[in-house]
Amino acid sequence: MPESLSMYRPVRALPVELQEQCTIYFEEGLHNQALTLLINNLSSGGSSSSGTILMPVLVPLPEILAFIATLAVHPSLTTRTKSDDKLVASSQALHYLWGVRCLVGPRNAKLNDAFRFKKYQKRAVEPIEAKLAKHQAVWSSSDDFWHVVGWAFNCAVTSPLRWVRWKVWLELMLEMLEVDLMDRIFRAKGSGEEYGAQLSESMIAQYVSESSDSIGHVERARIMRAIFAHGTAKDLADFREIWKDELKAADDKKDSARAGLAQLHDLSEEDDDVEIEDARAPRGSRQSKRAKQSRSELPQDQESESPAMSEDIGTQNYIARETTHLRQRLLALVRAQRTCTGHIIN
Repeated sequence: MPESLSMYRPVRALPVELQEQCTIYFEEGLHNQALTLLINNLSSGGSSSSGTILMPVLVPLPEILAFIATLAVHPSLTTRTKSDDKLVASSQALHYLWGVRCLVGPRNAKLNDAFRFKKYQKRAVEPIEAKLAKHQAVWSSSDDFWHVVGWAFNCAVTSPLRWVRWKVWLELMLEMLEVDLMDRIFRAKGSGEEYGAQLSESMIAQYVSESSDSIGHVERARIMRAIFAHGTAKDLADFREIWKDELKAADDKKDSARAGLAQLHDLSEEDDDVEIEDARAPRGSRQSKRAKQSRSELPQDQESESPAMSEDIGTQNYIARETTHLRQRLLALVRAQRTCTGHIIN
């Protein structure tokens, strides 16, 4: 989090010709070219200042930011792809959104509008003619934020490989939600406004209120179930997969896919390279029948100490620590929103 939230740079709309160029690239599936153009403009816009005057940063329309957020997590560009270009595009999408967070902040970038789920959107503007901008967007394919949260935590148990991508996406979203809330509190204190007036437009307030207008007991319970989802039959029924056949992996080029996952280390701001390695699907789940049969023939005490089983347990424990940290952050965020706006989440 920046030392002073007031040091976020102001935003200026991306020039029409650049916006049109990016839209054409995206519609043609040239995601890397579009993202490179956006990243270059974001970097150049944020690199200079004049005395105490912060220079504005060029940011595209909220609809384009929403599309980029889908690129960062959609299975066709991550766990289900055979293309190195698509893997790079998904990583570039994360990189760009982190840049937006650091330079201008969620509030200035209007992420409360961009990252809004389809059923709650008041607008019907879709400048990009692509399925990932429409019915395949994360904002259209899920019911609301808590559906995504519940499914992501289900993946931590049922699909460690898929969890790697959902983890970094969820970390990004949590960072955006936390910073957006802190920025609005900061502004409310500076202006002397009541918290409620400022914070009712925060992203987390929208996500809580979108679950139910009255925030009744049923919806409170659903939010808690999403935060504590862990792959049980009920959890999987309540928080189903976001996209059809989402857990289906690429048929081949697994090494290429894994190489793409390794890029997430830098983008998720983690310091330990082991994180990406440990979060992959356990090799024990992909062993041959002969290997499984050999293991079944071991004495009980030896079987419990087999390397595959030890790795499986180690991976599960590691992922459990990751999910615990994210669950705690979500709980703290919801409680902070409750304190500021009066919505009670027990």
